[in-house]
Amino acid sequence: MKFSIITPTYNACQFLERAIKSVLEQDYTNWEHIVVDGESTDGTVEILKKYEHVKWISEKDKGIYDAMNKGINMTDGDLLYFMGADDFFYDNQVLSDIEKEFCMGYDIVYGDVESPHFQGRYDGPFDLNKILKKNICHQSIFLSKRVFKTVGQFNTKFIVYADWDHNLKWFLNDNINIQYIDRIISNYGEFGFSRKRSDYLFKRDIKRKALKYGFKKIPSELRVEFALDSLKYSWKLKLIRRMPYDLLQLIRSYLSYGLLAKNSV
Repeated sequence: MKFSIITPTYNACQFLERAIKSVLEQDYTNWEHIVVDGESTDGTVEILKKYEHVKWISEKDKGIYDAMNKGINMTDGDLLYFMGADDFFYDNQVLSDIEKEFCMGYDIVYGDVESPHFQGRYDGPFDLNKILKKNICHQSIFLSKRVFKTVGQFNTKFIVYADWDHNLKWFLNDNINIQYIDRIISNYGEFGFSRKRSDYLFKRDIKRKALKYGFKKIPSELRVEFALDSLKYSWKLKLIRRMPYDLLQLIRSYLSYGLLAKNSV
């Protein structure tokens, strides 16, 4: 299996070379490294020119997730990984260890990251409750290309948390096989994009998204709670265009809860 390592950059000359070298040092050698640069002016392009093995472009983009989508379209590999310019692999056996896991038929393999930002290691296996409260770092996730064919690429309307939105889609999809491994994948840079920013509207709408992406995987009693919460929010802010969908989700949730209760009698 071939890995495609995708690195979006913008004025990242201070860190980029360390990231490139951490890929070069891997003991598993069937990989490609793709760098999508947003027309840096600080010497990033000059660094890229030093490494002939790196496949790269430098052009304007619409943000980090637009760059990541461009990288996806440039890949030849089977397994994709997104490495920030200030991230680097934890050790030189990461790819070889991950490849063994994918040989068992998984679509997603994720582990942990280590970072001063998290004061150490982050953050173990996730369940529904956990992923609604915090995100899985994309620096800890390897995805088969099939995942993007199944749930699509990153939604660039989310400036900060398009990765969280994408994670919810595959996490709640019954057709995607997911495996957590108790291993540190990378050192997560202190200067990561979402490290400095937040997205209140995404977080406030996360239960609505969970219903949309994985209705069947959410316990029936939580479906009612999530749907009612979404409808109340739409009503409060007078989001008229959302209300019919939210109302239908509430009815659907009540019906599923009622059927479950009836069958349990």
